[in-house]
Amino acid sequence: MAASVNGCFLAKALAQQTEVLLLDEPTAALDLVYADDIFHEGRRLCDEGKTILIVVHDLELAAKYCTKLVLVSDGHIVDVGTPREVLTAENLRNAFHLSAAVYDDPYFKQQRIFVFPKGTTDIKAYKQTNASTDMSIDPDLQ
Repeated sequence: MAASVNGCFLAKALAQQTEVLLLDEPTAALDLVYADDIFHEGRRLCDEGKTILIVVHDLELAAKYCTKLVLVSDGHIVDVGTPREVLTAENLRNAFHLSAAVYDDPYFKQQRIFVFPKGTTDIKAYKQTNASTDMSIDPDLQ
């Protein structure tokens, strides 16, 4: 049901044919495939010249489809830039008070975020290999 409701709202917004589209959590309560479809369609529209401002909590989807991110925490801007510039372990710690590793997916052109459980001080138990190329890890965990 959520997919059809969100799709209906998106269709209504597109029917207005505005240059800028504002979307507030359009993927909330959607299955993965529907959420990805919304972002994929948004990327297509941006490639055609439309500007889309989207509020979203799924940072991996944002990294996959968005060209510019504004990371906000408690009403303050933490960072602005490309997904690679904004989605760093340090920024995630500053914004959300968590420890994370941000890395390039070894198979696909996408950034991934691994959030460590609170209280983690040693990441050995979470690593599959010793490789850490192109990985941003919270410096307090190294």
